[in-house]
Order: sequence, then structure tokens, then C-alpha cells
Amino acid sequence: MAHWQRFVSESLGEAVALEAQPLAFSDSSHQLYRVFEGARRLSGPPGYMLKIPNPDGVAQAQFWQGFEALFGATFAQQTRDLPGLYQRARTLTPLAVPTLSQAWSTQDGFTVSLTRFVHGMEPDTKDWTRAMPPLAQHLSAMHQAPMDQAPIDQLAREHWPQQVGLWLRAFFEAPEQAAQCRALIQWAQTAGLGASLTSILTEAERALQSEETEWGWSLPDLRPDQFLCPPASGSSAPSDQAADSALTLVDWDALTPAPIVLDWVLLEYLCDAPEAQTLARAYREAGGAQSLNKLEGSLPRVRWVYRLLLFSLNVLGEDSLNAWLQRPAHFDAIEKSQ
Repeated sequence: MAHWQRFVSESLGEAVALEAQPLAFSDSSHQLYRVFEGARRLSGPPGYMLKIPNPDGVAQAQFWQGFEALFGATFAQQTRDLPGLYQRARTLTPLAVPTLSQAWSTQDGFTVSLTRFVHGMEPDTKDWTRAMPPLAQHLSAMHQAPMDQAPIDQLAREHWPQQVGLWLRAFFEAPEQAAQCRALIQWAQTAGLGASLTSILTEAERALQSEETEWGWSLPDLRPDQFLCPPASGSSAPSDQAADSALTLVDWDALTPAPIVLDWVLLEYLCDAPEAQTLARAYREAGGAQSLNKLEGSLPRVRWVYRLLLFSLNVLGEDSLNAWLQRPAHFDAIEKSQ
């Protein structure tokens, strides 16, 4: 840490103090430090956030293993051009995006970043209905943005069902996933999908091949803790958050083109039924009606495949496959009622 403290001090032209933040997960991709510069070292809010990659966490993360297999990019590759990544993020979303101040490459191929500190609070996941309209605007903008400079070409999209099948096989055949594989086969038998992993994955690929897949920009690891709500009114703390934005989205490392339906399957885990209804209505109002209408027939047919995919990526830390597969299908009811 002393090395980076000196490095940041030299970059900012003044002495700084670093305050390490607890790792959110054992496989977190970064160690975060709040940066206090100048007089703020003794009092006052931090001015910056320093993000130092955690190679051990990245190496053991199911998410980044699956991300590379599915989308063809490693964590290091995703974050190699942070100025370009943050610039793209600002063109894709109406939400606030942190300001990148500096980025440095390390000898092991990772990238350390220094961003302006964003003051705010994580949304209350027990009731984050108020976050649904800005979230819907974000999703609609991401899904409708041009894909002409997307890093995944048409050929890769055509082979998407096979890529999903290969990754799911690698995941469920891993020795440490033996119990999950047995749970999958037991569930599949009751669902009429076969009694072996091979038959299940054959049905999964058929399901994806039978649907016309619309692609858009996505953050497949989207979670509520990646958002910050504005500070309370009257707060005197300086903020890098846009005054007219209801939310700031702070983590863009996993930005990638992906099937739009993948986002909607993930959203069913992030919302309860009323929140899902609010989200779908706001998404339509934000210009996403045509995209949402296309999902009416396909979502029920491919949901189980993408639920397996998200489980294999460990996006929300669920360790029970049965519980994961039994979660409510909120958007089926909404599509019939709106």
C-alpha cells in the first residue's frame, strides 16, 4: 500500500492518506481505498477512490472464468483501456458515471484506477422501487445503443448457443460442482429435460437456437450494491455525482454485448413483483416497448437456460441450485397484464 500511497501523492501533487475498505467478497476483483488528500487527511470526506486489482480474487472468481469462456475477454483485457471504458459508459447510460482521474498499468498486466469519490448510499434492497425508473432508462439506453463497434462479432453471436453449452458443461462437470450437477439432473427429470447432463445441455442449446436473439450492451454482474443514490438533501459533502441523476453506476468492468434476455432473467432476481411491474412499465416509457414485446414468447422458453448460466457465474452468491431455479418468474405475469 505504501507504494501506491507515494504514487498517488506524486500524481496529485500533495500528500495523501489511504483508508482500506473491507473486501465485499472473497473473490472481489479489487481492493478499494478511500483517498484523503491535503487537509482532508485529518478531517472531511475523501476526494478519490483508488481501485487496485486483486489477482487472487480474479483467479478464483467463477464470474470471470465464465465471462472469458462466454464473451472472449479476461478481466485484465476488460479493464486494460479504462479511459475508453469510462468514455463508452458515459455514451451508453443516462445514469451518472464516476470520473476517472488516473489509470496505471501494472507489471502483471492489470490496471489500477483513481476515480473521483462518489458520495451516496447503496439503494435499500428491501424497497428500491424508486430506483426502478432510472434503472429502466439505463437498460433501455443500453439495449438500444448502436452495436457497430461491439467487441463481439456476428460469427460469435451465431455460435452463442454452443458457447453457453460448452461453458455449462465445464462448470457442472467440475469435481467441486458434483452436488450441483446431481441437483440439476434431478430438477431436469421433473421438467422433462432428460436424465443426464448431456441431454440437458442438448435441450439448452436447442432452446437458444430456436429463438431469435436480440443483442445489446449489458453488465451481466449487475447488483444493487453497484449503484449509489444521491446524498441526502442538505448534505455539505462534495460529490462527483451528477445533480440531475437519481443513481450513479460505479462498476463497469464487465461491460459487454450480450443477449438482452439475459438482463431480464437477472432482473427477476433483483426485483420483487411490484418492482418488476414498475420497471417494465418505465422501460416501455423509455422507448423499450418493442424490445420488451419481442421477449413475450421467448423469455419463458429460454429462462431456465439463462438461470443456469447466471448460477454458474455466481452473480448473486446463491449456493442452492434448487432455490435458484424456483425463484418467481415476474415478467411473465407483467407481459400479460400490460
